[in-house]
Amino acid sequence: MPELATAAATTLDIPELVLAEAIGVELRRARKAKGWDHKDMVHPDRGGSVRLIMLYEQGKLPMSMARFAEFCVFLDADPSTVMRRAIQRTGYAADRITLEVDLHALLQDDDPLFLHPWARHQLNNHHGGYVVLSSTEVYSLSQSQARVHLEVATYLAQFCRD
Repeated sequence: MPELATAAATTLDIPELVLAEAIGVELRRARKAKGWDHKDMVHPDRGGSVRLIMLYEQGKLPMSMARFAEFCVFLDADPSTVMRRAIQRTGYAADRITLEVDLHALLQDDDPLFLHPWARHQLNNHHGGYVVLSSTEVYSLSQSQARVHLEVATYLAQFCRD
């Protein structure tokens, strides 16, 4: 059996309530995209209450993975996408995850890393205004800009799709 990797290499070190808040933001986005209010989320078979839904969405109450999956299924939201966006929203491990970048928001920024030309080029190729970048693509971008991978990844992570 292969040896387990060290904890430092495998953990994200995201404080639980920071991640809970980011997950809550993403679940609220999914709920609002369906045009639902909190009452629409309460179902007798699942238990819970409007207050409980609000606590989850505010990140004041971390939820179990089973509850997270249940909400994603109920909202027709892909759990891996919700979790990826939530982790991106926290700003942790930006250099190790796939990032979804809002190019319009990036172009509104002061551009301390001089990425506006790259973003304009991406907008010409991605008419939706968003681009999804693997960590390898972010690494290549950082190399082309003579920047450190973590610096570019952390900067791009702040332009999470809203």
